[in-house]
Amino acid sequence: MYGEDGNDIMTAGSAGSYMTGGAGNDQMTGSGVNDTLYGEAGNDTINAGAGDDYVLGQDGDDILDGGAGNDNMGGGTGNDTVNGGDGNDSINGEGGINILNGGAGDDQVYVGYEANSRDTATGGTGADTFRLGYIYAGYGSLSAPHVITDFNRSQGDKLLLNFASASGTHNSNGTPLVFRGELSSALYYDGAPLPGTDLGTGFTQVWWSRIGTGSTAKTVLI
Repeated sequence: MYGEDGNDIMTAGSAGSYMTGGAGNDQMTGSGVNDTLYGEAGNDTINAGAGDDYVLGQDGDDILDGGAGNDNMGGGTGNDTVNGGDGNDSINGEGGINILNGGAGDDQVYVGYEANSRDTATGGTGADTFRLGYIYAGYGSLSAPHVITDFNRSQGDKLLLNFASASGTHNSNGTPLVFRGELSSALYYDGAPLPGTDLGTGFTQVWWSRIGTGSTAKTVLI
């Protein structure tokens, strides 16, 4: 099913539907069984429903809801809200200022995987993995951090750091990560203390500082 220019209202008629919204602010609803949904240009609202869906907002400020099932979701460019829903989802805000909600299940949440993005991520219940992308020089500051609201190691949450390069002008003093939740005295990578070598050659330490106490405590990775 293909939308054209204009604000379309589209509902999938069969399982495994393929839908594109085209230009305009579209409203798209999946069949509930393993659909592929592309918003394309415009500020789109996409409700995939149940099933293992592939959902991509593309251009514009989109609102995406995966519903039940193991969904693969990306916001595209723009300031997006991406809700995985129940199931083991993979969600990525991509460019822009994004709100990411994994929902129930063991989710893969991609934070800061586009240059100049700014993400606020909530894993929800389950053992979630937060995968951090561009956390080096040139892609952020303390005034525009990426935020994880509910990191909880006792639930099995993990933090994976990805450095595109450990040489040249890239370094570990870029975009900070702010936690609202618990973080032990050591950062953990797959259940083991994180050594400097996991960041590539040239790194010997990971520094972080705690700001505040109690329920308002924050930990900033620098």
